[in-house]
Amino acid sequence: HGNIPINSGTSSSSALIASWIGFLAHFSEQRPNWSSKKIAELAHKAEIEEFGEPGGMMDHYSTVIGDVIYLESEPNIYVEKLSPTLGTFVLGDSLEPKDTIQILARVKYGMLAIIDKIKQVDNTFSLHNTSTATIQDYRSILTSDEFLLLEGNFSDRDILREAKTLLSNSTTDHQQFGNLLNAHFENLRDAKQISTPKLNRMVDASLAAGALGAKTNGSGGGGCMFAYAPEQPEKVVEAIEKV
Repeated sequence: HGNIPINSGTSSSSALIASWIGFLAHFSEQRPNWSSKKIAELAHKAEIEEFGEPGGMMDHYSTVIGDVIYLESEPNIYVEKLSPTLGTFVLGDSLEPKDTIQILARVKYGMLAIIDKIKQVDNTFSLHNTSTATIQDYRSILTSDEFLLLEGNFSDRDILREAKTLLSNSTTDHQQFGNLLNAHFENLRDAKQISTPKLNRMVDASLAAGALGAKTNGSGGGGCMFAYAPEQPEKVVEAIEKV
């Protein structure tokens, strides 16, 4: 039994399946000596690959390894555990139902279609290596919605890299961490369009109550948001509950 919101972007299904695989391995007669990475890999295969779903592997690795992780999924899986000094997070459940698979499919496959369209005119294009400053060159071959999604993904890439540097430091700039969360939320809300009016109000309320940053959680379209509130998190809880 637990009070973790289900189907709300809190990785409850990934946590359950990773825990179950760990349990089976531990009590098996063969007792395989699987690493954390191996259990995460099997959890991803069981939950995503087996059913042909569009989700990624971040939830499984986060669950099994714990703390904060940096994850690359291509060209090879690379995971790095970070242990920054962070304060309190507040999780808010909008109680709005969400269609995780439909949202992930729209955002993921929409981006893959954009990449294919760009590579027809520029086969050197890469989400990893192309400079953010050069993506204006592709505006003429994309629709306005496609270009907005492209901009959002490049912005998220740059936010990720800045956050990795920030969270690898011996001391954490809490305000800058909050700023990066806010910038990421703007991309999720505007470019990927996966927030909702209620989640937007919950984010706004948490920031007004003193949170340093806040964003939707998981695939969006309902479910949860979280706020980073290292000071007076109770006020943030109260503000979210009022919404």
